[in-house]
Order: sequence, then structure tokens, then C-alpha cells
Amino acid sequence: MLTPVARALDRAHNFQGPDGQPISIVHRDMKPENIFIANVAGEEVVKILDFGIGKAKSMASQVAGRTSQSELAFTSFTPAYGAPEQWVPKRFGQTGPWTDVWGLALSLLEVMAGRTIIDGDQAAMMGTVLDPTRRPTPRNEGLDVPDAVEQVFLRAMALDPRQRYGDAGMFWSDLQSALGMRSDGRDGYASPPATPGRRAVPFRASRPSKPPPASPVRRRGAVPRQRSKPSRRRSPAFRPTCFRIASHRPLPAPSPSCRI
Repeated sequence: MLTPVARALDRAHNFQGPDGQPISIVHRDMKPENIFIANVAGEEVVKILDFGIGKAKSMASQVAGRTSQSELAFTSFTPAYGAPEQWVPKRFGQTGPWTDVWGLALSLLEVMAGRTIIDGDQAAMMGTVLDPTRRPTPRNEGLDVPDAVEQVFLRAMALDPRQRYGDAGMFWSDLQSALGMRSDGRDGYASPPATPGRRAVPFRASRPSKPPPASPVRRRGAVPRQRSKPSRRRSPAFRPTCFRIASHRPLPAPSPSCRI
């Protein structure tokens, strides 16, 4: 569900400006309240809204850990989803795509846990965000995840933005790899990992049967043409190859237009 959000942020973080120069558009307030499911032409589409405190800057000026001359010392943000650089900009530098990585990872963590991760008054929330000994990761929140997934979240929720992922696309691709999922990094498609006890079985889609050719109409007095014997060697018919997962449940017949 959140893959379109990650890919949209990745697109914004690596946006092509009108003059051909790369521009980084940072949301700076990523949280579940800003992720909407819209109905577009009868199809549910996940969208990111409220770029009210977002900013667009040249990617050359986006350096993690460095203070921005054009950014105010304190900008508005949601305390429960604020990154360390939003709490203490003098210490951790300017906001950037790494700030959205924090918000996206924290939103995903709340989906996994089913509750708010950083809560309380502002002093308590700030203490949780800036605590170097206990980072808000799945295992620290009582969730059982593989080591690779925990390492991805440790980097995404790093206290120092210089140790965090540079943009949302890098974070999401590493997370899918840690889960054993494949992604082309363009449209966000990811296939689930293979289930133990199942194996990929290739099958060949049969071509649709063709109706028999109509008999030719003979003219009067025409001599019937002798037909040559068919050759034993025929050119193999094109049969597109696809793959599916073999299981105990019957699967629908493959489409005749299946592509390789």
C-alpha cells in the first residue's frame, strides 16, 4: 500500500527542473494523516497531500548535516513525526530528502505496530527522537522482524541525517530487498518472496484454436490442382512462456496474450 508513496517521494526527491537541473522537492511533514486514498476514474489511488511546508532546492545545495543559510532556525512540523534535524537544526543541519525518509519509515512502523510510536508531550517526544541508545525500530517496539529489516530501519531512523538514506527510493529498495521482494525501482512493482515448499513451474500458454479454412469454390472446367505432400518438418509454433507458483489451489487458465 505504501509503495506508491515511496515512489512518489523518490520522484519528488529527484525531480527534473524546467532548466534541466535536478531539483529536490522535500515534503518535510510525512505522516499517516497526509497519505490519502483517492478515487480516480473508479480506481483507488494512494496520494501524498499537504506540501504546505515543503521546499524545493537545488540538489547541489542539499547536504546532510550542513546548515542551510536560507532556512529558518525553526520551522513548523508535527512533533510526533519530526526528525532530529527538525528538532535541533543547529546540531543536525538542514532538512532534506533524508527528513522524508524518517517520516516514511516512522509511518510504516506505525502501520506494522498498529499504534503511535512517538507520543506524549513535546519534551517526551523530543527525548525519544534524540535518544542515541534506543532508536524507534521494529524490534525496539516489540515487533519480530528479520535482521536485514531491522538494519534497514536502523539506518532510516538514524539520529545523524548523514547516516540516513539519502532519499526515499533508496530506503524502499533496500527494504524490499531485505524482505526478499523484487522491484524494478520505476513503477514500484514488487513480487512477493517464494513461499517455502513451493517452486516456480514454467508452463506454455496454448494458442487459440483457429476455425478450419473454407473450401475453395471451383469454376466449371477448371482442372483441380494437385496438392503437394506436407513436409514432416514444420516450423514450431510460437508459444509464450510464463511462470506461476505451483500450489494446492487451482489457478485460472493463462491468458492467450501472455507475454514473455
